[in-house]
Amino acid sequence: MTSYRLTADEPKRFLQAFNTLAASKSGETDVVKYEVYFQGLSDLPIEAVEQAARTLQKEPGAFLPDAGTWYRLADKLAAEMVEKAVEEDVRSLPPAPRVATDERERLIAARDDFVARMETLTGRTIPADHPMKSRDIQLPTYGCPVCKDVGWVRESDTSTRVRHCVCWDRNPVLQKWRATARVKKAASAVG
Repeated sequence: MTSYRLTADEPKRFLQAFNTLAASKSGETDVVKYEVYFQGLSDLPIEAVEQAARTLQKEPGAFLPDAGTWYRLADKLAAEMVEKAVEEDVRSLPPAPRVATDERERLIAARDDFVARMETLTGRTIPADHPMKSRDIQLPTYGCPVCKDVGWVRESDTSTRVRHCVCWDRNPVLQKWRATARVKKAASAVG
């Protein structure tokens, strides 16, 4: 997954974004105001903070927006950046040929068993060209074949207790879900 430089690590870039935004508004700024904004935005990626500053610069108004408004917009933009990066990571997952083959074999066997039982119970035979007898099956692919991208697994076969799968922190599909949830939360806060 793509890593982003935080604002806390880029004081010069933040100062440039801050000064550009402040110059576009008629309010006065000083070192204290700069420090407050810098501290407030320090945990966000600098790219999102800069993009938010450019957006806020174009909005009408004579005064510098408060740090909370700048933060919410930058947070929303950062979440969208993460969501896009994670989506690209998910798309780049290589197919797992053995897992897909095993899953295909299990699905075909289960379907064949179902069709045979259904034909026996109903007394009717499905034609050979029916989709239920086709060998062409579209399979879902997973980033983690253990939990199938749910993030949870049973502690044992007999247990009802579950725990995080080993992929919990690094599974790109789960990261995409988290990023999407964060974008929705940020959008509802801004909107």
